[in-house]
Amino acid sequence: MAFAQGPTYSKDVSRIYQAKCQICHRDGDVAPFSLNNYDDATAHALDTRRVILNGSMPPWKPVAGFGEFRDNYSLTADEKQTILDWIQNGSDPGDPADLPDPPANTSAWGLGDPDVLLTVPQSYTPPVDVTDTYRCFVLPDTGFTQDTFLSAVDLRPGNRKIVHHVLVAKMELRDMIAAADLVYLSTILRLCHRSMLLAESLVGPRVPGPISCRMELEF
Repeated sequence: MAFAQGPTYSKDVSRIYQAKCQICHRDGDVAPFSLNNYDDATAHALDTRRVILNGSMPPWKPVAGFGEFRDNYSLTADEKQTILDWIQNGSDPGDPADLPDPPANTSAWGLGDPDVLLTVPQSYTPPVDVTDTYRCFVLPDTGFTQDTFLSAVDLRPGNRKIVHHVLVAKMELRDMIAAADLVYLSTILRLCHRSMLLAESLVGPRVPGPISCRMELEF
C-alpha cells in the first residue's frame, strides 16, 4: 500500500501517544482501550479523530493563559495536526526502527517502589448497580516515631479501571478510632468529608492520568 507523505506512527504519532495518552490508555488502566502500539492506534483512529476535533481528549481542564501547570497532558496544536494528518493520510506505520524506547520505569508505582507502604485493611468491591460510589477508608498508622517529611504520595487501586479519584487526608487519632468502627457509617462519612474540606489535612490526591510527582518543598 502506498502512503502519502506525512507523519508516521513509528516516528511521530507513537511519541505523542506515549507522552500524552498512554498514562490512561494502557492495559489495565482506566481508559476503555489501550493505545500501546500501531494496531491499537489504527483500530481506534476514527474515535481518536473525533475526540481531538471536539476537544474532549485528552481531558485537560485548565484554560491557557492563566498560569502554567506542570505535567500538562493537553495536546499542542502541532500534535493535534500531526495525529489528524496521520489518520487522514492512511495511518502510515513507518519504520519500526523509529519507534521510541519504552518507558524506563517498569515498577507498578509511578515513582518506583515506595519507602513506606500502607494498605487498606479490608478489600472492598463496589456495587455494580450504581453509577458512582463514594467510600471512605482508614489506613493503618504509619508507624513513624518522629516527625517525618513526605516527599511524594502515590496510590495504587486494586482495580484501576473502576477507580476514578482518591483523596488522602490526615486525621486525628480520636477521629480514626471512630471512623474505623464500621457500625457508625454516618460517622465515617461525616468525618471523611470534614477532613477533606480542611486544606491543611489534605495529603495527596489521585485522579486518572497524571503520573505521581515529587513535592517541591520550600523552607
